[in-house]
Formats: sequence, structure tokens, C-alpha cells
Amino acid sequence: MDAQQAATVEQAFDLLMDEFVHPLGSAALLQAAWSQLEQEAAQHNAPSPDLAPVLTDDRDADLAQFRAATLAYLNQVPNRPADFVPAHALVRGMVAFVNEGHTSFLNPKEYQDYLAWSRGELKYGGIGAHVQGPGLLIGEVFSNTPAARAGLRAGDAILGINGAATAALPLAEAVRLLRGPEGTTVELLIGRRGLPTPIAVTMRREQIAPDAVASRLIGDDLGYIRLRSFPEQSVADAVERAMATFEDQGVRGLILDLRGNSGGRLDVGVRLLSHFLPPGTRVYETVDRGARQQTRVAVSRSAPVFPLAVLVDNGTASMGEIFAAAVQEQGVATVVGSTTEGNVAGGKMFPLDDGSALQVTVLEIQSSAGKRLNGVGVVPDETVNVDLATALPGDDVVLERAIAVLNGDVPGRTAAGTYTVLEGDTLKAIAERFYGQREAWPRLYVANRDAVGGDPDALTVGTRLSIPP
Repeated sequence: MDAQQAATVEQAFDLLMDEFVHPLGSAALLQAAWSQLEQEAAQHNAPSPDLAPVLTDDRDADLAQFRAATLAYLNQVPNRPADFVPAHALVRGMVAFVNEGHTSFLNPKEYQDYLAWSRGELKYGGIGAHVQGPGLLIGEVFSNTPAARAGLRAGDAILGINGAATAALPLAEAVRLLRGPEGTTVELLIGRRGLPTPIAVTMRREQIAPDAVASRLIGDDLGYIRLRSFPEQSVADAVERAMATFEDQGVRGLILDLRGNSGGRLDVGVRLLSHFLPPGTRVYETVDRGARQQTRVAVSRSAPVFPLAVLVDNGTASMGEIFAAAVQEQGVATVVGSTTEGNVAGGKMFPLDDGSALQVTVLEIQSSAGKRLNGVGVVPDETVNVDLATALPGDDVVLERAIAVLNGDVPGRTAAGTYTVLEGDTLKAIAERFYGQREAWPRLYVANRDAVGGDPDALTVGTRLSIPP
């Protein structure tokens, strides 16, 4: 067992040294691993490891020294607490040193959850609420779940879990405490705006299987799709079915809600973006460890004929941000909400021999216009910052603003209309007339693909074009 732990650490070290998008120094990486081991040993009341081995940035020599020190420590503490795995502490230390959002360690249980998520089969015992920080605020309550039946609302603050205060509790640890075996109970202390004292709520956990895609009509003529992530192709199937249904119903606008969307597979995102961007339009650019650049473009797909608004927030990450940036930069949608997370890169998941896994950042990703998104995020066209702690229950001011944009009720946002092509017109000239910038021509192309045909500069006089907002 000790040999396997040492092998797991070595495997993770080699992956980071060989695959991470930027070259790493072996000494700093392994020193960070040892520091994390010291911290976690203290947290679990386990014996403290000896001083870190002497490291010199000679990769082979450093690894040999580190392997010997690791095995010596494992032999020193044969009877360890069940929840203290020194190898995992060491790998977490290396991940912390790298400090990149797409490099992460998953223990065996977390890796199995990831595999289920990637198949669209994630289920867990819980209460059915999405919690976000800071402040452990409930951002969303899933329908027909213990949280919904208990009357929890978006904006409620979780002040305590099973009698323990949550003020200093990390978000990941809070989520772990909220989840648990189906049928077990969890007690929460809830703070709610307008109530003088917190309220205690006890719920029995149930199997939670949140849908990645949910769709509905807003009123009679606006389609709404909520997309939580891009895990696999069946998600794109569901979105495409919803858009086809909306077209049959004659909607005049679509709202795509990417708030809280954690990202997922790049190919799934490109597939969906190809419904809104002209074929050949740049979607994103990548740079790998060898400084090789690649550009991914939209492919030919059926295009919806209605204007698009995309909702984002500080939980929109990765592929969700790439999507928002692409439709914004190509002028085919209005992005509404708050600045996104700024966690954009390409990660590759590597299973480790003990059943855990290491995701490693292998690509830098820029927007369709070549802009940096990682650490920056996407700034919406219409900024609507929401304070969940003060928002009125049931109000969704971001969604309301998107509806107003599509209705043409927001100053500075063009309402949908029509235009008849004149002699000498091009899509770029028409885009400049209506939007003030020639670069917005893809918005017109997507809305009028059938009428325009394959050449956006060869318009037929008298053709009636739709002018999306």
C-alpha cells in the first residue's frame, strides 16, 4: 500500500512536469507538496513529517530524494487516520502550487462522480439546492426536492449545518456536509432577509439528479433554455430539440441561461455555437505547451431565426465563458448579467493508479477575437449585478433585463425589425447602419441565412431582411 501511494505521487509529478501548459521547476513543485503534507498531517493529528528533502531542480535527483522521504514518512505512520491519505495530500500540494483553475486533484469518489457527470448520469444524495460563496448563499433551489418542499429560496444564507457554524467553512466542505446518503437528515440554520431571527430547517436527503438542460416558454413568444454545463453530446441534443420546438411555436426571441454553467467539453460548446455563428467563424484559439496555435471555427448547422440573449454570472466558467465571448464578439447576441468567473483553459483528465485522478491544464484558450479570458472573464453588454442577500424572493432581475432587451425596451439596444435591401448594400454596411459597427454583420447573417445564401456581400435588391436586436 505504501509503495502504491509513493507511485501515485510520482505519477502525478510526472504528469505535471510533462503535460502542464507551462514548464515547471521540480524543486518548487515538490516543496509545495511537502508543505501540504505538513499541513494535512497537523489537521488530522498525525505525526509531522521530517524536514523536506533537499531539492536542487535536477528533476531525476529531486524525484529520487522525494520518493525516499515519502516512503520514510509512510513507514513512520503505519496506523494513519482513515481520512488521511498522505499521497493525496502531496498531490494536492502540487496542484495548489500550480494554482490554475483547470488543474485539480480528484480523490477516487470525486473521480467516479466526474465520470458520471461526463456521461450525463450524475446523481447524489442531497437537498437539491445550488450553493455559492461567499457567505454560503443559496443561488437556486431545484424543483421537487427537499429544499423546495422545505421552502428554501434563492438568497437564503446557510448559517449552520448540523449545529456547526458555517462562517469560516470553505464552500467545498459545505457542499460535502449538505450531501450524504439518501434517507439521512441534515439540519440547517437559515438566515433570510426580512426575518429578525434565523430559522431552523430539517430535511431528509433524497437522490438529486439535476437536469443539465431545462426549457420553457416565457409568455407566448420567448423561448428560455437553461444550460448548466457542457458534459457530453446528449446535452447538445436536448438544446437542439428545444430550439426546434421553439421555432415550431413561432417564438420571436431566445434566452440562453448560462448562469452557474461550470463548462465542460469544448466540442459540445462548438456544436451549439455553430447554430448561431456563420460557418468558418472563429470560436476560440488555443496555445499548447510547445507554443503551437490552433483556431477552432464554427461548422455549418441549421440556424435559429430569432434574436438571442445570453445570461451569465460569476459562476459562468470555462466553455460557458467561451460561448458568451464568441456570441458577443461576433455580434449575434446580447450578453446580460455580471462578469464571468475568468476560469478559461483546456484541461485533460488523467486517471491515477490508485483510482484517483489528476486534471492538468494543457492548453491556454483565447476568445474568438484573440482576447485573454482566463483571470479576466467576459464583461456583459448589459451589466446587472445581483445581491442574493437583498433580492426579493422570486425576482430575477437578470432575466427581466434580457426580456426587456429582446422586447426593444432597453435604451441603446436595437429592437427587432426588418429592412429591404437596396442597390449596393452589403451586410457589413447594413450592420454599420443599425448597430454602428461593421463587425456586427454576423448577427444579420445568422438571422437571415436562408435569404442571404452563401455570399454575404452579394445581396439581392428587394430582399427583406430581419434586423435582430
